[in-house]
Amino acid sequence: MNIGIFATHYLWPSHFETDLELLQQNLDSKNKVFFYNCNKCIKNCELIWNLAVEQNVTIDQIKNATCFQCQEKQQRGYSLIKGQFVLQSILFNKQNKKKYIIADKELESADTLKKLVIDNNYEIGWSLMSSLISMYRNPFISPKDHKKEVSTLYQDCCRIYYSTKQYIKENNLEKIYLFSGRLSYTRAILSAAKTMNIDYYVHERGSDFTKYSLFQNHTIHNLEKITERIKEAWEIEKDEDIKNNIGSQFFKDRENNIIGSWSSFLDNQDKNLLPSNWNDKIQNITLFSSSEDEFASVSDEWSLSLFKSQLEGIKFISDYISTSPNTHLYIRVHPNTKNMSDNYKLLLSSFSGNKSTTLINYDSSVSSYALLKKSNKIITFGSTLGIEAVYWGKPSILLGKAYYFNLKGVIVPKDHNELINLLTQTTIDIPIINDALKFGYFMKTFGVKYEHYTPIDYKSGFYEGINLEEQLGTYKLPLRERVTNRIKKLIN
Repeated sequence: MNIGIFATHYLWPSHFETDLELLQQNLDSKNKVFFYNCNKCIKNCELIWNLAVEQNVTIDQIKNATCFQCQEKQQRGYSLIKGQFVLQSILFNKQNKKKYIIADKELESADTLKKLVIDNNYEIGWSLMSSLISMYRNPFISPKDHKKEVSTLYQDCCRIYYSTKQYIKENNLEKIYLFSGRLSYTRAILSAAKTMNIDYYVHERGSDFTKYSLFQNHTIHNLEKITERIKEAWEIEKDEDIKNNIGSQFFKDRENNIIGSWSSFLDNQDKNLLPSNWNDKIQNITLFSSSEDEFASVSDEWSLSLFKSQLEGIKFISDYISTSPNTHLYIRVHPNTKNMSDNYKLLLSSFSGNKSTTLINYDSSVSSYALLKKSNKIITFGSTLGIEAVYWGKPSILLGKAYYFNLKGVIVPKDHNELINLLTQTTIDIPIINDALKFGYFMKTFGVKYEHYTPIDYKSGFYEGINLEEQLGTYKLPLRERVTNRIKKLIN
């Protein structure tokens, strides 16, 4: 079988190592593997772009150094592979210098750009917005304010999309592997596979950092498919005690700050601390916010149904509760909000002026789980705490999309009136936790154990005993490029 592996995000923790893992597995299975890599051909590399934004420098200032590190890591990885594979540039020869120009009118607004589609299949506009939002951590960002980056990325995406189609045809690829499928050029690869009608497998992190996950012909963000995977995992395990215990353990571990797959946000919280103005004699509602840029960057499927944004929803709830006697709203700002744009954080802070609303900032030591346990109701826009509330027997109102959106337990109001009724009612039936256990079981077990990669944590590890990122930066340019750069420096 002819297999294609399209590697893109080499310096993001564990993703290139997962590409290598899949490469070795397919070679061991006697498949012919074509490995497509970036050999400095992607002009607006998301790795470099993301790093530039984080460090508040220009892309040009760090491009060469980061590119060298990436090339060196790649060479280290390839040297550890046992068996022969075909290494090719992710850009097909004829695409390498082809020009694709996006019209200015397409960049007028996010809504305009999102409508841009290639081949009636590749939603290139959405993929560009997904990357733009993620790079700047700003759900309200406008593409026209970043015309240069978006225009260059548009060209990269077009080149990669058409290159992938050509490779599938020329190399008779029967299935391909890729990372994410959401971000700009990973979406290009996925869409090319769909256009050419071959299977694609999207890899992501697994239930803990010792695993990776594979999703056949869909991304992790496909709510219908993820619901199917959750229910399927529950059905496969026949021992009810095992399922219930593992499902429960997921929620207990989160409360106790035992997180195996990602960083924890509870390290700076006092386990029993409530806000100083907490009053047990009134109705207390806690709203756990989400990192709005995360769901704003996915797809239309993840759009909010009752509000244009999370901020609009929070304002609606805060304004209504200000007219409700004996009710107080606590807004627990998601700790990851600290990395979002300053403008977004400023807008969020405006809710602290309402007497019936208390804003608990992202760096507050107030305990999220003390709030959950003591509150009468919980509101979320997609936070995992929404389904956790169900497990702990709290009425949980969901106003956004989440992996548990299609599961029973959370309450999803159909309109503003139903939401108001839910806010007003002093008692709501205790939710049934069956589907919460299914969710917990899946989140504790999904994924495939690495065979060749040994992670230390979610940020680092060893592939075949070698840390591929140790002392990166010693990679040297080819002699011709070094001489050319030296001459340029002397001239300048």
